[in-house]
Amino acid sequence: MDVWKELKEVGHIPMRRAVTFAAGLALNQNAPHVAFEMISGVQQQNYVSVRNLKVCITFMYSALVVRRIRMYLKLSDSPKPSLCTTML
Repeated sequence: MDVWKELKEVGHIPMRRAVTFAAGLALNQNAPHVAFEMISGVQQQNYVSVRNLKVCITFMYSALVVRRIRMYLKLSDSPKPSLCTTML
């Protein structure tokens, strides 16, 4: 990410293919916020690769939100018994 910021500061605009490749690598390393920052700087937002990455990033964010909500609520009426009750 540091190299990406240096490129932006100097004024270099990377090619769309390089941006989508780097954003894909960021997604593989579980950093959707980095991928979103890279994709948002692309001037050609209508290309399929850019749109697909945006969909993947959105899906990852929504999955994280649902996961956090479920962990927060800790539904007591879940069909699976908890580990503590099975151990006792």
